[in-house]
Amino acid sequence: MALHWYDISADAFKTYVELWHSTFNLPIWVTEFAYQDFNGNDQGDLPTIQNFMGEVTAWMDQQSYIEQYCWFGAMLDLGDVNPMNSLMNPDGSPSTLGKQFLYSG
Repeated sequence: MALHWYDISADAFKTYVELWHSTFNLPIWVTEFAYQDFNGNDQGDLPTIQNFMGEVTAWMDQQSYIEQYCWFGAMLDLGDVNPMNSLMNPDGSPSTLGKQFLYSG
């Protein structure tokens, strides 16, 4: 089952993923997720986004039912999503966040 998730709470993310899994008892692919608030509140800065990414990816790595996951932001134009979520620099090289996603875990 493929899921997307955008919000700013790691605990809410975990609850959301667990709910889908417990409801349908299927393997999960989180095909898009990012630290993004679409409710008009302040967006996170890079350290906040890095902490969120680190916490939820470490958690997902421990869940046997989560088979795949991918951060939203492997593109130059993120549309309405906070550009601090980008995995790429303007020249196409990995951003600081991109390096964290690629090389951690």
